[in-house]
Amino acid sequence: MKFNLSWTASTSPTTKIKFQISTSSDNRTWNDFLGPDGTPSTYCTTSEITIWSGHKNHRYLKYKVYFETADASQTPRLSDLTITYKRYPASAILISSPYNTNHPDNILNKIRWAESITSGITDVKFQLRTAPDLAGRPGTWTSWMGPDGTDNTFFTDSTGREKLPSTISDSTNDQWIQYKVFLTTTDGSQTPILSEVSLEYIIPK
Repeated sequence: MKFNLSWTASTSPTTKIKFQISTSSDNRTWNDFLGPDGTPSTYCTTSEITIWSGHKNHRYLKYKVYFETADASQTPRLSDLTITYKRYPASAILISSPYNTNHPDNILNKIRWAESITSGITDVKFQLRTAPDLAGRPGTWTSWMGPDGTDNTFFTDSTGREKLPSTISDSTNDQWIQYKVFLTTTDGSQTPILSEVSLEYIIPK
């Protein structure tokens, strides 16, 4: 989980407000109150600051506010404090609309996509299926499949160099095409980004 801290305060040249954060994964064992660099000697002093990344996998959060003044006739005022956070789900699936190539002998050749991922943390992978035409609508679909022709494998090369199984690329009953994309992350503060998908197919002469 990724946290962000913002606040509204009234201060003067002789007054200041600063924060430290403590987090816990189970509401029993808590970290020390820490500043933005993960040490107890620093403080969050600027609104809209991103909290130290070491807090990101913790579920519970509490904060400590320090009010300081160098003039006994003045005091800082805190009128609003907001803690925002985001956590992406571990996985998600998107299935494309069926695409009609308008040719019964279509040969599906490649799938390519543009992605932004973090190695070892986020991932994008695909499966494909095809169907014959049935009066302008897809007939019976094949199973979802990866490079080995089963649903146990996935297309993972975004440049399209993986060979497609013959079941969906033999120019037989492949007029309709559909893809399924799997988006995964092992860190809820990060997500894979898929920005483009293209399917290459060949129409025999």
